[in-house]
Amino acid sequence: MAMRCLPLLAIAAGLFVTAGCHTKTKVPNDSGYAVPASGAEVATITGSRRRPGFLAEDHLGYVLLVDSKFVGDAAKAWNQPLKIAAGRRIITAEYRNGTFTARADLVLEAKPGATYQLKIVNGTEGGEGKRFNDFWIVDARSGGLVTDVYHAEISGNTAPYNPFSVY
Repeated sequence: MAMRCLPLLAIAAGLFVTAGCHTKTKVPNDSGYAVPASGAEVATITGSRRRPGFLAEDHLGYVLLVDSKFVGDAAKAWNQPLKIAAGRRIITAEYRNGTFTARADLVLEAKPGATYQLKIVNGTEGGEGKRFNDFWIVDARSGGLVTDVYHAEISGNTAPYNPFSVY
């Protein structure tokens, strides 16, 4: 009887040992964002951060992609001005708060020499308290809105969210 269970035990042990393993996907070289060449007409954009309280994690909004090209270390560099070429750009913004995330594509007509800032605001809506984040971009000098506001549902945790129980 013990000999019949041995193959099953070996399979179970193998599954247990490899359960936490994963392979790192290599991103193709051409999928990374490249800063425009010097001399090109550029604008800059930065992300934003909200500090909700002493023990709560920061709410970050940052540029994840520019024209479908990944920005390196996007979350870490949220407050560093990112140079973008002037003209029509598709800015993919990401919101992060712990395990909660949301994304939006914003169309920006970048003007040469302009400075922009990605803005975020989040909250809950509906009877179930679904979490959302709004994204938009402003001219950093005037504060004027330069994109539409995009409303995105936040994913990452299925527990109902009540901001008053957290803060």
